[in-house]
This record gives sequence, structure tokens and C-alpha cells, in this order.
Amino acid sequence: LKAVFKGQTLGGSLKAMNFIEVVGDDEESIGKQCEKFESHISRTAEEYGVVTSLVQTGASEIASLWNLRGRAVGLLAALDGNTQGLAFVEDTTVPPEMLADYVNEFRTILEQHQVDYAMYGHADVGCLHVRPMLDMTRQSNRELIRSITDQVASLVKQYGGLLWGEHGRGYRGEYSPLFFGEHLMPVLVQIKTAFDPQNRFNPGKLAAPSGHSIAVMKIDQVPYRGAFDEQIGPTWAERYHSAINCNGNTTCFSWQVDDAMCPSYKATKDKTLSPKGRAVMLREWARLQSTEPDSDELVLLETELYASLNACLSCKSCTYSCPLKVDIPDLKSSFLQHYARKHGHKLRDRLFARFERLANLGRRAPALTNLLTQNPVSIAILRRIIGIVSPPRFSSSLLSGIAQRNAPMLKLDCLPGREACTENQVILLPDSFNASFSVEVLLAAHDLLTKLGYEVLFAPILDNGKALQVKGFRDEFRQQAAVHVAAMQRLAATGLPLISVEVVTRLMHQKEFAGILQQVPDYQVWSIEHWLAGQIAEARLDPKAHQPTSNPAKLEVEYLLLPHCMEQTADKQSAQDWQIIFKHLGLKLSTRSAGCCGMAGLFGHEAENRKLNEDIFRLNWQAIATSHPGEVLSSGFSCRYQLQNHQFPTRHPLMILNNNM
Repeated sequence: LKAVFKGQTLGGSLKAMNFIEVVGDDEESIGKQCEKFESHISRTAEEYGVVTSLVQTGASEIASLWNLRGRAVGLLAALDGNTQGLAFVEDTTVPPEMLADYVNEFRTILEQHQVDYAMYGHADVGCLHVRPMLDMTRQSNRELIRSITDQVASLVKQYGGLLWGEHGRGYRGEYSPLFFGEHLMPVLVQIKTAFDPQNRFNPGKLAAPSGHSIAVMKIDQVPYRGAFDEQIGPTWAERYHSAINCNGNTTCFSWQVDDAMCPSYKATKDKTLSPKGRAVMLREWARLQSTEPDSDELVLLETELYASLNACLSCKSCTYSCPLKVDIPDLKSSFLQHYARKHGHKLRDRLFARFERLANLGRRAPALTNLLTQNPVSIAILRRIIGIVSPPRFSSSLLSGIAQRNAPMLKLDCLPGREACTENQVILLPDSFNASFSVEVLLAAHDLLTKLGYEVLFAPILDNGKALQVKGFRDEFRQQAAVHVAAMQRLAATGLPLISVEVVTRLMHQKEFAGILQQVPDYQVWSIEHWLAGQIAEARLDPKAHQPTSNPAKLEVEYLLLPHCMEQTADKQSAQDWQIIFKHLGLKLSTRSAGCCGMAGLFGHEAENRKLNEDIFRLNWQAIATSHPGEVLSSGFSCRYQLQNHQFPTRHPLMILNNNM
């Protein structure tokens, strides 16, 4: 399989690409076809404004190109404001030899209406997908649907084509007589009358049975979603813009178990538990809040919406995978804040909101804390009265581990100045999750960096407020975010690299903190794997000086890394970075996307979500952990906790690297 593409430019920027896919019985046959295309492109490059062409033979490269083509459709809705590329004249088809002239006239129609647009399609069959950019919350834009469609239908007819070349007619049935003609249209009505005399199947769309009172609907008689969205008040529209912006592209309806997108939908197949389903409910809820705040309909919808969002893992996979970046976890947080003002927060949610304060106490006496929280009576009380299951055990004291290593522990009120710092120093950021329950990972990070020649300075354990954000305590989270960011800015002023081992807390700086404070932080937090891979790329780590010194038999172990779902969607470079580091140090590591493990922080500790948590784990993670002959590694704290809860031994990749140095 080979693909050739060419690009045309206008004004210096890439405006279009043509993909040509070639198939054949053998490589020789494919090669000859590609040579013909390349020769033709070279001869006509100047005539058609070709700026570059490329032959790709690699399966992954070809898949990436098609992925680019597929994602471009969703991106047409990711514009500022309410303007989106709309699919109402988007699958017209004309004879291929007439396509060029047809495109020129089509463009003229849209330009006369002063409408921006995007075009894509299948040139070999003359099928053209055109999406005019309209703001359907404006009446003037909604009126363009009729005028543009009428003109395009006439144009298509003029060129001997069809208004619906690929996707069916939908609500364009009123144009059937234009294309079927006076002889075939009555036959279509006869078929409808014979098979659907009561007009029960798609009433008002394709054709009406003979003598039936419900005729085919006109395209401008269809209820427009934009007319409903227009009713949403400005405050609600701003707060829930992400939901309103959802264009229903169904990327979130993925059943692929290796895909991290929306585990709650994947495990249940319930579309009300999908990002699209939740966005639809939130949009209608916002409309009712604006127009009928005291209605029974709103009360019923609010109850259903609360149940749907409670089944959301807040894993952010939709945020990073959706072409429009619809952020259901943030929308959920905002909704829960509003809901709690009317109904109050559960006791469990109030405890979760104070998790980091409680963890600060627990870390001071981990053995005593475990004695109080891990005994059968406490576990039963947590489950039955509070609704918390599987509370994690506290690790040994991080402070003790730091003291044993004589490692410096920084204090925010007396940080070293930039001039006092050296090139081999780094600041390690201990997050509240690993600092409480997985201290060995942070200490392994310290030990590994030390062996590689760096001096590690431990930052204070800063509360990040993740639980506050997830459970809708947004005012408290805003305050916590401001405190956290201010502390990070002071650490960044030292000029030293700020290094994190936990993806969830690291990405909060660019996502949750930036969102709640409405400003992207002016410092960078490095993932430890990306920073180390960068050091390797810059030849700052000599592989000969850092070869593992342990038992050579260990070097033959096949390690498999299952990345955290946020790494699979928001930081895809992470898996490659770990492979670079392992290879540099003479170890074998493979990685694979595996979807979500089902734990997702707080979600897996909520009693009512226990079954869904288990169902998600069984989708893919259980099979992988069972079948892999070597050791399964996981970089996310919640993922390791989930695996260990199911009796699958697992470690962080840092522990493997450190133990083999």
C-alpha cells in the first residue's frame, strides 16, 4: 500500500492536500503505479500549483495520513464562538470529469453569501463534501440553509449529479422530485405506500405514502438545534460552551478496547453515559435553566444528568481525544457545583474534598493511619456509611526516605537564588498521591537521577486540589490553584528543571489550573521521562557510563508498559520516551495503548461505581496483565493500584531503571 499526496498553497500556507491510494498484487505492480503518478505530478506541478509530493510505504505513516484526513472533519467545528462547519450540502456528486468546473461554481455560490467553507471528498468519483461555516444561533444564518441548498441543488442537477451521493437524503426529501423526475417519483411513493402505509418509518423524510396527511418536510421546517441554543442565557452559554459546541461527530462512540476514549460508554454501551450524550443533556439543561427554571421537566432532567455525570470517571480522555476538545470532566465539575448549592454535597464528597489535608496528617504517622483505616471495622464503616471502598494504604514516610539519603528538602520561604544553582541540579516535585501511597516511586526517581549524575532537590509536597475540582468545589479549587501556581512560580525562579513523576498532577498546570485561573502558567513542568529522553538526545548521558550493573539475566526480561489513559491521549510522546531511556540503559521495553484501567482516582473508590470500575478493567487490562509473559509496568498511580488490587504485581518504570543501575 502506498500513498502519494500533493499540496496546493494560497498566500504561503497549505490549503489543500490530495491523497492517492495505490493497491496491487505485489510491490512491483504498486511501484509502477506510483512511478506513473509521480511522473504526472512532476510534469504538471507548475500548472496545478503543486508544492510537494511524497510517497509513503510505511503502514504507520499511511495510517497517520488517513488519521489526519479523518480528524480534519471534526476540527471544522472547533472554531471560535458558535460558528461551525455544517453538513447540509456535504455529499453532492457529479461526473468526475466535470468536478473542476462544478467546484468553481459551488465556490461562487458560497462566496456570494459571504460564507467561509471547507471542502473535501473523493475526487475519483466526483463526490464533494462541503461544509459552510454558519452560526446557527443566529436567525440570519439559519435562513441561509434554504437559499444555499436551493442553489446547490439546481447546480448539481445542471451538472447531471445528485444532491446525496453518499450519505442518504435525510431531511432533503423535498428535492426528490427534482432528481427522480416525473416518472420515478410516483414509483417511490408507491413503494412507500406498500411497505409503510401508516408512515411510521422516517415520517416526513424520504416520501409520504399516497393520501397521507404528513407530507415530506421542507428543509427549513426542521427544528434547528441552533434555535434552541439561542435560548440559552449568556451566563449559561459561557459556562457550558464546551457542551453547546459539541457537534455530534460521534468520535466518543468508540468500542475499541485499546482506545482510552470514554470508558463508561465503552463498558455500558449506554449513549447517555457517553461524552456526546452528556453534552446533549447539559445543553438542554442549560436551556431549561435559562427559560423554565422552575419546571418539572428541569427537575427530572437534572436528576438524570446527575446520575450520568456520577458515572463519569473524570479521566479527561474525551477532553484530549475529541476533535472539539469537549471537556466533560470540567463541565461535570461546574454542574456539581450548581447541584450542590441546591442539594448539598454528600459526606463522602466533603471527605474527598479534604483528601489532601487528611493525607498530610496521615503521612506523619503512616503506620497508625493504616491501623485506623485498614481494619475490618473501619473498612465496613467506610463502605456502608460513607460509600468509600478499597482505601489505599499509606507508604512509609517520604521525609524519612529523604533524610536517609541526605537529600535537600526545599522550603518556599528560603529558596536558593538562580546564581546559587548549578547545571546538574534538578527539582523533583512530590505529588500528594505518590507521596502518600507510593513513596517508593519518588525515592526511585531520586536514586536514578543521582546515579545519572544529578543532584536532586525535593520540593515541598504541594496540595493540588484535584479532588476539589472533580467534586465541584470550584471556589475552593480556584483558591488552591492560585496558591499552587504561586508556589510553582517561586520554584521556577531558581531556573532549575521542575520534574514530575505523575501525569495527572503534571497536566493540571496546563489544563485545570489554566482553566480555573484563566491564564496558562508561565513555567514548565517536565515529565521525568521526557526530560531524561531530552538529556539523551542532547548527548548529556553517556550510555557507556550508565550501563546496568545488575545480573545480566535481568537484561533479557521483556517489560511491557501500559501508560496511564491521560498519557495515551494527552502525552503520546511519553511511551516513546520511556523506550528511549530503557534502550539507552540496555533494557527491553515495549509499550501499548490499553484504554482505561477503570480506577481513575476517586471514581474507583466510590461504592456505587465499583461494578462499572470492574467492568472497565475487564475490557482490556485484565486480559493484557494475564497474558503478558514478562512484567507489566504502569506509570500512573491509580493504574498500579488497580492492577495490585487484582493481584497483578506491577511497578513504575522508574523502579526497574533504578534497580538495574
